[in-house]
Amino acid sequence: MKKDMIGIIGLGYVGFPLACLFARKHKVIGFDRNERRVGEILQGTDSTGEVSDEKVRMALDAGMECTTDKERLKECNVFIIAVPTPIDRHRNPELSPLEKASMTVGEALSGGHSYLRKHGLSRRDGGVLRTHAGKGLGTMLQQGFLCGLFS
Repeated sequence: MKKDMIGIIGLGYVGFPLACLFARKHKVIGFDRNERRVGEILQGTDSTGEVSDEKVRMALDAGMECTTDKERLKECNVFIIAVPTPIDRHRNPELSPLEKASMTVGEALSGGHSYLRKHGLSRRDGGVLRTHAGKGLGTMLQQGFLCGLFS
């Protein structure tokens, strides 16, 4: 049985600690579009302060990889999206980061993959996201993907 390769999209204050945690037992590729962020992680530091430098180095030594190259996500068979979903002054979620990340994952997908999206929306706002998620995930489910959404 092939060992899971976990792709974590978004290496901020949620995604990066997840990547470090999963790297203890699994192969992990962390992806972020921000070159500066990936560079600092590869140097062994976390400017968000969520992960100590010692634990960053431990995750890197365990084989965690971080990149801005979305082609590397094709090596993964499990995907976790952890990107910001800010809200405006009317408490409407701004979904463009989630849409872009979903498109990035979509380009790397093939059968037998698992896909999770992390969002920070309140339960009240979750209906908007469920509506958004339903548009793209139905086809993936029909093609044999395991999909989930958690907050």
